[in-house]
This record gives sequence, C-alpha cells and structure tokens, in this order.
Amino acid sequence: MILGLGIWELVLLGGVFIALFGLGRVPQVARELGRVHGLIQRIRGLLRNPFRLF
Repeated sequence: MILGLGIWELVLLGGVFIALFGLGRVPQVARELGRVHGLIQRIRGLLRNPFRLF
C-alpha cells in the first residue's frame, strides 16, 4: 500500500489522471509535480534552519 491506497485505488487514480490530461501530457505533468515537490522540500529545509543558505 502506498499512501494508504491499495492497488485498485492506484489504478483508478492513474486512469482518471490519463483521462484528464491525456496520455501525451502525463510525463510533462509528472515532471512538473516532481519539481514542485523538490521546491517544497527545499523550502521546508530552509524553514527548519533559516541561517543556512545552501
């Protein structure tokens, strides 16, 4: 189970994702979600230790 979801819920979410964005845009949307996730992680790290610049 990933994030408390079973295999059928993940398959259903994947189908909805493809239906909303189309098969061609799925990789692009996934890359953007990855970038946003990385940005959020960096911001959280800076907020934990505000005196550390890099």
